[in-house]
Formats: sequence, structure tokens, C-alpha cells
Amino acid sequence: MRKLSIIKYGIFFFIFIFLAIGAGAAAGPSWEYYYERGQTQARLGLYNNAVLSLDICMDLNPKHYPAANLLGEVYCKMNQKHLAIPWYKKSLGINDNQPDIHVTLGEIYEFFSENDLAFRHFSRAVALEPENDRARCRLVRFYVLREDYQTARTNLETSYRKEKERSAKGLAAAARAAEKGDDKKAAGLYEKVIGESPCVTEAYLDLYEIHKRRRDFAAAAAVLEALKKIRPDYEKVYLLLGYTYYTGRMAGPRKLRIDQALENLKKAVEINPDNYDACYTIAEIYTDIKKDIEARQWEEKGRKAEERAQGKDGP
Repeated sequence: MRKLSIIKYGIFFFIFIFLAIGAGAAAGPSWEYYYERGQTQARLGLYNNAVLSLDICMDLNPKHYPAANLLGEVYCKMNQKHLAIPWYKKSLGINDNQPDIHVTLGEIYEFFSENDLAFRHFSRAVALEPENDRARCRLVRFYVLREDYQTARTNLETSYRKEKERSAKGLAAAARAAEKGDDKKAAGLYEKVIGESPCVTEAYLDLYEIHKRRRDFAAAAAVLEALKKIRPDYEKVYLLLGYTYYTGRMAGPRKLRIDQALENLKKAVEINPDNYDACYTIAEIYTDIKKDIEARQWEEKGRKAEERAQGKDGP
């Protein structure tokens, strides 16, 4: 009897183990499995597969905000920034204490010209992490747009000091590469500096010079446009952009490039009404496109600006 009882309990034990294994198999892999798989797929550039894996991860664990962040990153890499927004918002809804994610979301909103939302996230990043220079640097543009020049200057100076020190080695390495004629390496190093220290103006200007030397005027203009977002009150960037759009050969309708040149040069004059070189260049452009009345008006503006400048330089 006792032997039969042992056999019976043994059968029950094995049935229990079998059912437990079956239940585990029916449940499928865990959210951790799908998150790790999504990470690997994203790293390998298998973005569509990564999205599927991370979607499943979030279904299984809706509070796992790192997966939401990775989904946002993957969509950005797929050039689908609009699909990244809800995932970054979801992540911040779970854990608001992520200054870098606030900056990333702010940059996406800035890309779509949602300036109020961008400003809100950059400000939140600085509130959470006052040392976040990436956020401070982005805020400069918005304070200028709001005509709060003192706050813009304070943020810029604070970020620039720290970033200039931090980027010193990268700038030196890029300059050495450029001196040796290795423009490709130099450009990559300058791009790295800009990515890590976006307020370091010198990196943009040196990278612009490399692209201009290589006669890649579209790339040169793109660098200056990026700098313009960081320094919207910087007269020099508008001058360089005006000359680049007017004199540089690049794809696109010539009329568009002329309009871009005029827009930037006029902004330079708005910032500094005594910039007679910009006035004369605008007059030259209007002459070139057969708008004689406008050409004469800007020629006269340039003459008056030059007289003012000479008066300032006089005794």
C-alpha cells in the first residue's frame, strides 16, 4: 500500500511539474527578453524589428520607460520624428526626472517649430539639471526670440565657458587634422565637438571653412544654419550665410538661393545697421536680378552706414 501511495504521489508530482512547464511555455518570453532583443536589433540597424520587439516589451511592462526612450530613438533614426514624440512623452509621464530626454524631446519640437513646447522641455531640463549645457545652449535662441537678451547672454556665457574647456582637446585634434590636409577626419572631429558642446562657436566656423574649401556649399550652409539656431543674434553667421547662398553653387532653384541670401544679409543689417558691406552686397544682388529701385535704396543705405562708421572711427 505504501509503495502504491508513493507511486501515486510521484505521478501527481510529475503532472504538477509538467503543467507548470506548460504554463510557463504558454506565457511566452518575458518583457526583459523583448527589451534585450530590441536593443540588439536597434544596435544592428534592424529598426523595424526593433520596433516590434520594443512594442511587445511595453505591452508586457507599460512602466518600462527605457524601452519607450529606445523606441523614440529608433523612430528618430528612421527619420520618423513625429512617431518618436508619443514615446518620449510616455517615458517622461512615467519618470519626469530625465533631463536628457527633455532636451531630446525639446529638439524634436524645435524641429517641427513647436517653439513653446520646445522651450518648456529645455527649461525643465535645466531645472532638473542646472549643469545641462546642452539644454542651456538651446535656451539661448528662445530667450533671444522673447527679447530677453540678458538671460540669453547669461545662459550662453555659462555654457560656452564650460564647453570650451571640455572641447579643447577635440578642437585641437580637429585643427591638427585640418593642417595635415585630412579634411574628412577634421570634419568628423568638429562634428563630434558640436554634438557634445553645441555652444562652441569656433567648431561651426572651422567646419564651415572646411566645407567651403571643399566647395561643398550646401554642407557649409547647413553648418551655419545650425549655428544660427544656437546664436540667433550673431551678426557674422548671417553675413556668411548671405554670401554662401549668393556665391556658392548648390542644388535648388536659383531664386530660392537669392531669397535666402537677401533674408540673411538683411538680418545682419537689422542686428547692426552700420554694416555697410552687407548693404552694398544686398544692392549688388538687387542689381543682379534687375531690381534697380531696390538696388539704389540699399546703395544709399550702405553709403549712409559707411559715413556713420567713419564718423565713429574718426577723432
